[in-house]
Amino acid sequence: MEKERNSSSGGDGENFAWTRLEAVNTEHLIGDHTFEVFLVQTKTDTEIGHLAANDPVSFFREHIPEIALDRTMSVQVLRVNAEVAFNPVRKSAVWMVYPERSAETSGATAVGVEFKYES
Repeated sequence: MEKERNSSSGGDGENFAWTRLEAVNTEHLIGDHTFEVFLVQTKTDTEIGHLAANDPVSFFREHIPEIALDRTMSVQVLRVNAEVAFNPVRKSAVWMVYPERSAETSGATAVGVEFKYES
């Protein structure tokens, strides 16, 4: 039985946009599906684009509170084409957010894969 989808999204649609990605069918997933996945897109030469690139924690807290990051969280980013010499116009990132890593370590973990491109 498919659960009702509780999707959310936001942004201004020009310089910044985000949406929560959800599995349509979770019956074949192993274990508890506790993490959330977000697609975040920014225009790189804007104030919000600079904030997303340079301080993702502040960016999430200010612009995507649905990610619900606390003070003890950690963030890891893989920038796929970071060696590109020119300044691409847009960036898309897929962020996986785990609410708590284990009983021994408190705080969320956010892992992102970013890709820059020209629009």
